Amino acid sequence: MYEIFTTIINQLRVAPRWFLPLLALCVSARAESAQTASPTRAVSELRIALVDHAGSLQLAARAFHCALAPDQLTEAAALEPLHAATVRPTEAGLLLNTQFFAADFLFCRARLGALTVNRMPVAGTLQIFRTSGQLFAIESLPLEQYLLGVLAGEMQANWPRESLRAQAVAARSYAVAQFLGRATESRPYDLLASTEDQVYRPGFVPPATIVDAVQSTNGEVLRSDEQVLKVYFHSCCGGQTTSAANVWGARAAPGTTRVTDPYCRRAPHARWELRLSRAELEARLSRAGVITPGVQAIEMEHDADDARTARVRLLTEGGAVTIAANDFRRALGFHELKSTWFDNRRRRDQWIFRGRGFGHGVGLCQWGAKAMAEQGKGYREILEFYYPGGQVERRY
Repeated sequence: MYEIFTTIINQLRVAPRWFLPLLALCVSARAESAQTASPTRAVSELRIALVDHAGSLQLAARAFHCALAPDQLTEAAALEPLHAATVRPTEAGLLLNTQFFAADFLFCRARLGALTVNRMPVAGTLQIFRTSGQLFAIESLPLEQYLLGVLAGEMQANWPRESLRAQAVAARSYAVAQFLGRATESRPYDLLASTEDQVYRPGFVPPATIVDAVQSTNGEVLRSDEQVLKVYFHSCCGGQTTSAANVWGARAAPGTTRVTDPYCRRAPHARWELRLSRAELEARLSRAGVITPGVQAIEMEHDADDARTARVRLLTEGGAVTIAANDFRRALGFHELKSTWFDNRRRRDQWIFRGRGFGHGVGLCQWGAKAMAEQGKGYREILEFYYPGGQVERRY
């Protein structure tokens, strides 16, 4: 691509002033490697799964239409509009109320008012996708617009400006890295709108503070060795972050290493306690697929120099069962067993868990970032603290 444009330039005796900047933009957008490619590829459109793995979808608007392709929605607008509808998967296609579509895809758009799916507003056209008997509701929108909804879901709008800007760069980096990493996969979406990726609030009208945080860092991502970093963030680390390898078994990467954090000590969930009866503990583990008849003791295994639990060993009447600490936390409830930094003890028929922090503990600690910003530290300094080895770089 570069050689082609160079030849064109050499053949032009007088090039217009706007030509060279346009050439640079085109060359940047055509980088050969997926990881070294400019993130502008992601700006054009991200596909966000507002609802995933659903058995049905509820659609509503003052008036809307659905069709098998986006370009057919104009023709569908001449038909009697829908006001509410239920979409269900069948073995051969999709059922919109009583109307059958022999297809895996369906596109819907509002004609009057805002279209909602499961009471969530949709900007523009909604794509419904059927796979393995389950439904996905997908919204397509530009990356920078998506980030406005992410910041609204991940951080309070009245927090200090520099903490919001740090969050914007971290969220943008994650989205771009995830987009590039999934580019060769056959899934119909790029990101989930939940904590599985990033919490995204569709249809949210952002306050000026969030708009400023996104616009003032426009195009900025964290990079290392010419790769956009897939960085993580969480509510409160409790005094020390952990590595991605400790939580998910992922290989070590820049920005996922352990950091001692003195900034989040006064966060609401810096310390917490959870009490469960033995019956409730076993019921939750059973619902998660962990067979644990008669739990007698719970032992924690740690990796070197990490305060968080890496694995949980359950001593039961049927023998010992070992599971990853993050899976144990998922079974008991992420919002109740708030982190994997905990100890436990048994008192009669009750288990008592005492721990620190809220979230997986990898990457940026949001309450720590808030405290750093309140102490006058800039967003780049915040990011450099939580993501050692990563550099902030404007790519578009």
